[in-house]
Amino acid sequence: MNGFNFAITGCFRYLVLSAEEIRLPMTSTDCLFTTPWLIIMLIGETYPAAMTLVISLERLFAVTCMAKFRVWKNSHKLIMVVLATLFPLLMLTSAVILVLVAPQLNANRMCGTTSAINKYYGLVQNTMSVALYFLGFAVSLYVNNTIPSKRSCTRQEIRQLKTMIAISSLSLCFVALPNCLLIENSWGPIQFSDLVQA
Repeated sequence: MNGFNFAITGCFRYLVLSAEEIRLPMTSTDCLFTTPWLIIMLIGETYPAAMTLVISLERLFAVTCMAKFRVWKNSHKLIMVVLATLFPLLMLTSAVILVLVAPQLNANRMCGTTSAINKYYGLVQNTMSVALYFLGFAVSLYVNNTIPSKRSCTRQEIRQLKTMIAISSLSLCFVALPNCLLIENSWGPIQFSDLVQA
């Protein structure tokens, strides 16, 4: 979902850039409601973080409560997907409220989540996403390191544990750490160039 988010955002920003409208000012309300990529960015940046944590928690439940997990139906897994959807919906709702209550004028039409809505929203969203990725990674590490030492795992469980570690590690490296860089760039004493941020 994150890759889809970046591809769509890049394509639409390229269209705005090629029409030479990128330097025109735009309000945060217009950014949210008239650009096709900002809502996709909001969901694409938050849903994977929540889903990574939910999948990690599902693995923890699967290996610690095997008897209960065996009777799980697809409806239980659907509930987990719905729970993972709550975080993006909360962030999207707060973004809508912020741009309606306190609209701001942006210097250009890039319409990123931090610049288009406001910097406090960007801080909260990036920090929450990073926290969810780190928490998912910590749960995966706990499951991977603790459970096999307490009981023997099936080959399928070991494969699922290693897959979860791989997903969590990749998410940490390619999403959470760059978000930390964005937080530092917006709020910390060190300012990175656009090239470093890219």
